[in-house]
Amino acid sequence: MKTIHPLSIRILLFPVFILLPLALVADVRPKDEKASRAEKGAVFLPLPKVLEKCRAEYRPFLVYYGGGAGYKSPEGQAPEGDLPGAWKSYLAQSRFEQALKQLPACQLEDDDLAAAYAAEKTAPGKDQPEKSDPKKGEAEKDGVDRKEPGDKKEPAGEKKEAVAKDDTAAARLGLVRGVPAVILVDFRERVAHRFTGKLPLLSALQRQIQVFAEQNKRQAAVAREVDKILEKSRYAWELKDTKAAVQHLQPLEDPKERKKLDAVSLEQVTALSEKYRAEAEKIFRKADELVGQKKYEEAMRALEQIAQKYPFTDLIRRANQKRGEIYRKAQYGG
Repeated sequence: MKTIHPLSIRILLFPVFILLPLALVADVRPKDEKASRAEKGAVFLPLPKVLEKCRAEYRPFLVYYGGGAGYKSPEGQAPEGDLPGAWKSYLAQSRFEQALKQLPACQLEDDDLAAAYAAEKTAPGKDQPEKSDPKKGEAEKDGVDRKEPGDKKEPAGEKKEAVAKDDTAAARLGLVRGVPAVILVDFRERVAHRFTGKLPLLSALQRQIQVFAEQNKRQAAVAREVDKILEKSRYAWELKDTKAAVQHLQPLEDPKERKKLDAVSLEQVTALSEKYRAEAEKIFRKADELVGQKKYEEAMRALEQIAQKYPFTDLIRRANQKRGEIYRKAQYGG
């Protein structure tokens, strides 16, 4: 009987050793993605996951709602003629799959509409510590329920709080049960485009998604930097370093820079600027009062605080002009 050389066995089994590990790790996608994978590999995540991604990465997203399990195409209309039918046919197209890869997407069912829309997390540095409950702390130590007499104990199975109508996914996204829709939501979580009844042609929808994703990408890049600036400015303000707070905000005072901002960033920048300027106005009013009392030197010193505390370019120019007027009054009367 002819024996097989051990080296030959190794050579024959070599492909097995190489391919077996690859086969074992071939599908390592998260369960949420595997469970929501549609035709041709389009991936749909649950809405909370999509929101988490949107907020962490400043990304827009797409939402599809097919009208619910009981939805049927209008009588006399071909299945592919209404929105759900067109959506399914589009998903079978590889070019539409590529378009969907440009932004996170989710498919909602009836139950999802009534679920809570995930609230946005508190801004960094604004988290408030939870108030400690002495009774709860003692109970956690020894496992004893120390509820006082008269305290109501929640029955098992009733701990889930009811979701307010305004806080549901349906309310926040403007979805109506039984009405199919595709919506595009920008990175600020505002509905930018909504399609109900019928979808545009595949090429038109694909193009619209592409333009929408690219536009949001540009705006999000600016917004991300603006948010960092605003955070630094607010932090300096909390530390009573008003000069640093204004200096952080100063580049965004340029009208050319403000044109680059999205509506939300522009609103935040404007509000913060107005807040700082309102404090500076108090100094101008104080200086006017001192001038009315003919306390010119004190008025001059008060106006020096504008450059020291609120160095907005236009406010410094205005303070210098007023100082010149006060100087002339002190010298020549008036």
